[in-house]
Amino acid sequence: MPIRTFIVTAVASLSFAGTGLAERGGAFTAEQKLTASDGMEDDYLGRSVAISGDTALVGANQDFNPGNYSGSAYIYQRRANGSWSEIQKLTNADSNPSDQFGSDVAISGDTALVGAYKDDDNGSGSGSAYLYQRQADGSWIEMQKLIASDGTVSDRFGCSVAIDGDTALVGAFNDDDNGTNSGSAYLYQRQADGNWSEIQKITASNGAALDYFGTSVAIDGNTALVGAFGYDGNGFSSGSAYLYQRQVDGTWNETTVLTASDGGQGDSFGISVAISGDTVLVGAYGYSAGGRDAGGCTYLYERQVDGSWIEIQNLTASDSASFDYFGESVAISGDTALVGVRRDDDNGDESGSAYLYQRENDGSWSEAKKLTASDGVSWDYFGGSVAIDGDTALVGAYRNDDNGTDSGSAYIFDSSDPPATGACCVCTGCSILTKEQCADLGGQYLPGLPCDECPPPCLGDVTGDGQVNVADLLTVIANWNNCP
Repeated sequence: MPIRTFIVTAVASLSFAGTGLAERGGAFTAEQKLTASDGMEDDYLGRSVAISGDTALVGANQDFNPGNYSGSAYIYQRRANGSWSEIQKLTNADSNPSDQFGSDVAISGDTALVGAYKDDDNGSGSGSAYLYQRQADGSWIEMQKLIASDGTVSDRFGCSVAIDGDTALVGAFNDDDNGTNSGSAYLYQRQADGNWSEIQKITASNGAALDYFGTSVAIDGNTALVGAFGYDGNGFSSGSAYLYQRQVDGTWNETTVLTASDGGQGDSFGISVAISGDTVLVGAYGYSAGGRDAGGCTYLYERQVDGSWIEIQNLTASDSASFDYFGESVAISGDTALVGVRRDDDNGDESGSAYLYQRENDGSWSEAKKLTASDGVSWDYFGGSVAIDGDTALVGAYRNDDNGTDSGSAYIFDSSDPPATGACCVCTGCSILTKEQCADLGGQYLPGLPCDECPPPCLGDVTGDGQVNVADLLTVIANWNNCP
């Protein structure tokens, strides 16, 4: 039986932007790396990320489970000492090849939502999303599968998902209500019996073919936000984003259409969206200035006393470069915003980065810190997905290679001290783990020591009793077969 191991690397070093602001954003000082216990090449762990309190959710939409690109998602939990450990792998009960389960994820408290935008219940590629609930014992179980009441072939329902409390929002960017690929989104409400019901389908008031409304979604309280990055025959258009407000009778009405004050063709405004209270963040990763690619831009909007929304600032990286894709992923929590830049080159070509911004006392936002992976290398795509909750940030790097080419990983940045690690000696070898992780494996923990301090591995000790004897041979014979 193979030893189940996973490594959460804890280091304290971060890379800072050359802005003189390295001392700011100080809460995000500890870095921990998350990988899948059963990770393999091409899994794309980190293609999507979400976080709520002490729980993180990381999608691996190309995981083989079973079949190519069926997908999965992993739940990680923060322990008392600040370290994060994988506690469960989520898969959909009716998994099929190419479902892309984990293409987007969201979490709110004890409820998780996972998109599978190429599921086939309403026709090939119609899409679906799955709801999971945390149980009293800490485990998560699949509660319900969501599909669109009017879903059809290639709608891509589940391409984007969001959840807040008892309300969920699911995008379907290829829906055709306002023309081919105009897009839509669906709102779901948790009922008194715990079941979720579709309560409304929303489309853009000015929707048109190839808008891709629903590419990105976000929700906070009574406000929902939907991105429509748009497309025309010659390339990506300027894009827009739509705000919806829940009314007294429970219906949702479109209240505002957001566009960039300096938007232009190719900007892809709306490719990513996020909302926290009265502040909205919209990414435009194709932003150009003077006809030249400027590396991307992200726009901030603020809700006014009268309920209207105004653009208050646009954010660009202090060290921006062409084709960085700044704003391909965005997240916001209170006074802190996070912007992913998966094609930044600090650790090699397209190694990726993410930028933290902080709201000042005067209401303006300033770049506080640049995050890069301490072990980043070319083509990691760190920043391909981002999430933030309070003083904890989560950044996906879905082409990291720790478990094989493009197996993927994610990085946690928070204010905790890096967890103590040491050699974890087991009969088949050694890994550098925390004390709790080593205990999970039944290993001998040597705090602060390297693997050189472990005794040589006893590879023949199948039973783990410290001896190689007949019992090991009988165990091998009893299990003689092809491994799954």
